[in-house]
Amino acid sequence: MKKQARNSTPKPGTHTPTPEKRKLVHDLAAMGTRHEDICDLLDIGSINTLKNHYSEELRKGRVTATAKVAQALYKKAIEGDTACMIFWMKTQGGWRETDRMDVNVKGAMTKSFVFKILKPGEDFPIIDAEKDALD
Repeated sequence: MKKQARNSTPKPGTHTPTPEKRKLVHDLAAMGTRHEDICDLLDIGSINTLKNHYSEELRKGRVTATAKVAQALYKKAIEGDTACMIFWMKTQGGWRETDRMDVNVKGAMTKSFVFKILKPGEDFPIIDAEKDALD
């Protein structure tokens, strides 16, 4: 069953792509516009028709936008933006954030975060809180 776009009833076989429409689809896909909304804007009756005529623009638009955002994030991380650096290391460097409760000799509890770089496929170690508190 074909997915129909909302509020659109064009005649079958009447859609003709143009260079302007191809650029528009590319740009809308790059911004994350839903396929149904692109169909409505171009008076295309189904998502299947959109994909048949503009599959390359839909794919490349999304990839182009993702690459630009990744490039901007990477640049900010390299320039020393701490939040970007941490995000990059968590998503690309294998870092994980864990909560850890420490109890000192006087009984006061403190909360700290521990970062550990894991090798691909390595499981995060289970910490024995009682043993660590006594050591």
